[in-house]
Amino acid sequence: MAVVVGVAMGVAVVVVMRMVVAMIVVMVVVIVVVRGGHSGICITMPSARPRARRCGILPGMYVVTLTYVKPLEEVDALMNDHVAWLKRHYASGMFLASGRQVPRVGGVILARSGDRAALDAALAADPFVRHGAARVEVVEFTPSMTARGLEALKG
Repeated sequence: MAVVVGVAMGVAVVVVMRMVVAMIVVMVVVIVVVRGGHSGICITMPSARPRARRCGILPGMYVVTLTYVKPLEEVDALMNDHVAWLKRHYASGMFLASGRQVPRVGGVILARSGDRAALDAALAADPFVRHGAARVEVVEFTPSMTARGLEALKG
């Protein structure tokens, strides 16, 4: 009987110790994720609302196409304002690349944003869009493969 009680107590101690270790691991993970102090290890949970890059969560990636709906003369008259608008969004980190379509029927922007509404608001403020010179289409995607040097874009 004493042997059975001793074994049962030993098993109970092992179970309690494992629970304590598990609780410590959970607490450390929570602290690391909340404080953003991770280095190489990241635990993420799905979220209905995308967030800016934190703990390996990439903001949404987007291909934006602008299609001119007015003559090029009207588009060109807005070009300086459009370029200033582009520069503001490059400075904010929202835009990664942009350029004219070939043939010149519009433009393309590669963008990233943790907030689709913020991207839509930025695009609505484009002088081409505000003045009715271009329409905008947005395609969201998750990069799964990239060229060497662009690995940070992968989700």
